[in-house]
Amino acid sequence: GKEGLGGELARPLVGERCVRHLLLASRSGLEAPGAEELRAELAAQGAEVTIVAGDVAGREAAAGIVDDRLAHLQEVAAGGGQPEGGVDEPIRPRGGDDDD
Repeated sequence: GKEGLGGELARPLVGERCVRHLLLASRSGLEAPGAEELRAELAAQGAEVTIVAGDVAGREAAAGIVDDRLAHLQEVAAGGGQPEGGVDEPIRPRGGDDDD
């Protein structure tokens, strides 16, 4: 929601890094408290914001959420729901190039 970790990550991406296409995922999606307000706040700064419901704690779950949105995907930032022990390798789109 607006006051949660998603908002803390999203605001600098839009305000400081000029990200214009943003996908936010949480278990509650638009039902999360403050989600609509956060989307409106970021849209007022020029961002196209999509908020979806989904648990991104695992690689396959995260891949399922981003697969349909690969055209605009530039970066994945995970702020919550990380697997125990952290992420040992970057999450890349299927068929992605490792030569960044």
